Amino acid sequence: MIAGAFAALSAVPLAAQEWPTQPIHLIVPFSAGGPADLVARELGQRMGETLGQPVVVENMTGAGGIIAARHVASADPDGYTVFFPASGNVSVRPQIDGLDELVDQLEPVAAVSTSAHVMVVNAESDFHSVEDLIEYGREHPGELNYGSAGAGAVAHLGMARFANAAGIEMEHIPYGGTSAAVVDLAAGAIDALLSSKPSLGAMIDAGKIRVIGLTDEAPGEDAPLISETVEGYSYSTWYGMMVPAGTDASVISELNQAAAEAVADEDLQKEMAARSLTLIHTTPEEMGEMIRQDTEEWGEVIDAVGLRN
Repeated sequence: MIAGAFAALSAVPLAAQEWPTQPIHLIVPFSAGGPADLVARELGQRMGETLGQPVVVENMTGAGGIIAARHVASADPDGYTVFFPASGNVSVRPQIDGLDELVDQLEPVAAVSTSAHVMVVNAESDFHSVEDLIEYGREHPGELNYGSAGAGAVAHLGMARFANAAGIEMEHIPYGGTSAAVVDLAAGAIDALLSSKPSLGAMIDAGKIRVIGLTDEAPGEDAPLISETVEGYSYSTWYGMMVPAGTDASVISELNQAAAEAVADEDLQKEMAARSLTLIHTTPEEMGEMIRQDTEEWGEVIDAVGLRN
């Protein structure tokens, strides 16, 4: 009788068991201190309060997010290991590295924030607008360059897409991270770059670099949209959560609901808006569609630049 009771208990599916019963690990494929890390930590704290278990942020950098994605994809599908990618980690990098199947090993939970990129130039340059940059590029073919966090980063592809749409030539200078590129921009070593506002705030506030355009609407930003000059040019990055394929639907639902409650925090919304970040909440299906659309859109740019390995 007792043995039968234990057998019956062990047969109860995860959906019917209490969850979570231990800390949840949120794997961020970026260094500490950046915008993705910031959003993950703020949301993680609030999600932990809702779920009754700590949400521990772990930074796992390398290979454009592939190392972190593989770590999560190979974890037990129990909801205790959660990937926190930016859009490029799942819609760009896997395409470049020929690892499309890696995304299939992960299931969407929710997209939780969006962020437009800002186009910045050296504050002492003669570029006061997107029009100025394009005009110079047309009058001086091949003389303009731009930096990025590395080949294949969304900011790299975003600028390549901009140059193509504007009909100008710009040489790409890849760096080992955004901070190094920003330092060189402030020193006048490169002409421009695209990045999220939180990565640039200190140099902007110090008057070293100047914002001349936005890739999309952003809270608190009064710079013009690049699309006002280059018709149809627009994109935003986003952050979200994913779990290993095969994770129980009830666990995904619990995580999604905890995320919904976290992003509804009005004080947090204001704090993120001050950093040009917008909190959102999607269903798993809506996040999956965002990944599909971004994969198609950036795939065309990847092919144009010739980056597929």
